Amino acid sequence: MHLVNYTHIRQRSFMNDNKINYVYILLLCTGSIKMNLKHLLCFATLILFFIASPCNADENTFAIENSTHNFAPYWSPDGTYIAYSSSTGNSLENLSACLSKADGTDKEKLTSGDESGGFFFDPWSPEGNLLLYISNLTGNYELWTMHPDGSGKRKLTEGAFLENYLLGLRGWKADWSPDGSKIVYVSAASENGDIWDMVEKEDGTKQRMLNKSNICKDSDIWIINSDGSENTKLTDSNGPYLEPQWQPEGDLIAYVSNNPETEGIWIMETDGSGKSRIFKGKAYDIAWSPDGAEIAYVRAGNNHTTSLWVMNADGSNQRKITNNSGYFKAYSFPAWSPDADKIVFNYGDIGEYGIWITDHKGNEKLQVGRGFMPQWSPEGNKIACTSTKNKRRSISMIELDEKSLPDSTKMAEKSPSFGLLESIIILSARFIMHKK
Repeated sequence: MHLVNYTHIRQRSFMNDNKINYVYILLLCTGSIKMNLKHLLCFATLILFFIASPCNADENTFAIENSTHNFAPYWSPDGTYIAYSSSTGNSLENLSACLSKADGTDKEKLTSGDESGGFFFDPWSPEGNLLLYISNLTGNYELWTMHPDGSGKRKLTEGAFLENYLLGLRGWKADWSPDGSKIVYVSAASENGDIWDMVEKEDGTKQRMLNKSNICKDSDIWIINSDGSENTKLTDSNGPYLEPQWQPEGDLIAYVSNNPETEGIWIMETDGSGKSRIFKGKAYDIAWSPDGAEIAYVRAGNNHTTSLWVMNADGSNQRKITNNSGYFKAYSFPAWSPDADKIVFNYGDIGEYGIWITDHKGNEKLQVGRGFMPQWSPEGNKIACTSTKNKRRSISMIELDEKSLPDSTKMAEKSPSFGLLESIIILSARFIMHKK
């Protein structure tokens, strides 16, 4: 399969296979939780994603009945199902984990009622028999597993504090080991005193809002068996450490440090030993190639620009595969094709991201639609993403047809759709965990 030959791109909603249009995407879910100033930028980031300009989409959308937003699609290993999150409002308290066949039929909610739970990372175990998700069924947001039919729910962690406003959207990372026996994840748990955030009520009295006694923003990387046993911290509490990613078919874990003294991309053994920094500088959205030989990532510059890079697993052969982004534009969410030859990624203004494909050397680039957080199908001929119409997010599909590549494949520059203030908030929030 040669994706550089894909130019006739079809996008369809899952409930109408006949309509054709380009994908315009926006993903976000945010908590309606009051917080103090040090978390304000992160919260503002999520809010801005929700108010971004709506886009064209099919009249029929992939949606669970009575839901407002459907987002974050993830393919099952065999490509027959898609797991995604659904929300009836702009609050994580109304979040559900959902499942559908890849053609959009047989949609089903897997969590509901008093439980708020969803997918913010690839939930599928390697064999496809378990789904990893975040749920607050017992109070705090913790890691859980369940079968794809919603049965066999098991809580894995206790006191992990997987709170979105503490760690940010990218902080909710977790990843299965290649054999499915272990899970690496981010936790903000620590041992502090009796510390509370207070909220003032309408009558002027104050009420305890958030118990911070067991929470620190300097998050760590942990590893746990898939049955919930042997929960072990792998990092040294001098983070924040984020985005743990298990090497496919390997014994290494890549992760990001946002501590100014240790900033960059690191790798370590699965027992926490052998830590080595393979890139020094601001980086995010790391992604292993399917063969585990290379890592794609976004590098952030000091002048509010970003660029997409690829390097070997040991940090050697660093190569830039895109130009620097325009001012107040950004690259994000790179994902490798199953054959490790192509990379799909987001690029554009805040709220107006395009979906682009490039070969792993960065020689050819093609925009295949507009969207956010693209995900390759296991066969590599489709990309699942999130479309929006009338401020409703829905899961859509980009189908790639093999045709000749057009003459011009350069990235077109556009003016930012947000003002300077909103852009500064976004960029500040992207590195909020960088600051103490």
